[in-house]
Amino acid sequence: MAEVHPDNGPKDTPAVVVSRRGMQDVGPQIFREIAVGGIASLISGTVILGLGGRLVMFLSRLLHPEAIGRFTENGNEVGVFTVEGTVGLLLFGGVASGLIAAPVWVVMKPWIPRKSAVVGFGAAAIGGFQLVSSDNRDFDILDGPALDIVLLLALVFLFGAVLSALDRLLDGKLPRSDRAGPVVVYGLITAVGLIFVPLGLLLQFMPGFDERAFPPIWTGVFVCATALVTIWWWIDRIRGKTEPSLVQRRLGSGFAAASALAGLIHLTLEVNRIL
Repeated sequence: MAEVHPDNGPKDTPAVVVSRRGMQDVGPQIFREIAVGGIASLISGTVILGLGGRLVMFLSRLLHPEAIGRFTENGNEVGVFTVEGTVGLLLFGGVASGLIAAPVWVVMKPWIPRKSAVVGFGAAAIGGFQLVSSDNRDFDILDGPALDIVLLLALVFLFGAVLSALDRLLDGKLPRSDRAGPVVVYGLITAVGLIFVPLGLLLQFMPGFDERAFPPIWTGVFVCATALVTIWWWIDRIRGKTEPSLVQRRLGSGFAAASALAGLIHLTLEVNRIL
């Protein structure tokens, strides 16, 4: 009687086996890295940009007593602090900004030094245009807004510095990705974060609300290019690589640096238009 060999069907190639193992082993690690960056950005945005933004507004009132009683672009009266205004600033200026910044941080952090000063400078260069923009009519009601601009950029710098430090802290404290429970949570956080990818990565291409708007298009181009290199590296990790190639390192760090440089140039032009 002939022997029966139940395993005579097509077998997976070594590449397929490696990819499956990579997805099982490395995939959860990538989810964890994304979740760590997202949580750090959310907390930093809420505390620094939200609560810190209220402090900057208070300091601006002290710097410009002549502006008290005037109305901002949003219809708020300068010098009047309300619960509604504080909650709105906390939610939209803090929570929303942290969520929008999260995708940018996640795709940038494999290629840049994790030093707080470096990340703070990069945050101010890339994201400073959100607070310092020539299409913001609020600067028109201030007599000499130079110091206000410094305070706003310092706020974004502090956001980046705290973000970097908090990311390192959470990376050492949060559960590893070798258990099912944490992996599910990290996967859910990653899925939710996908909603904010278009806003985080494409915000630089969006024009403002009037004819004086100058979106930082080249900053957006380089941020998106950095994101593509990061995705390339994630795919290689799943395929079994443990270190990025020289090409990936150079492209990732180069595009990240170009993002900051383009943002800095754009920010300089915006400050010149305001002043």
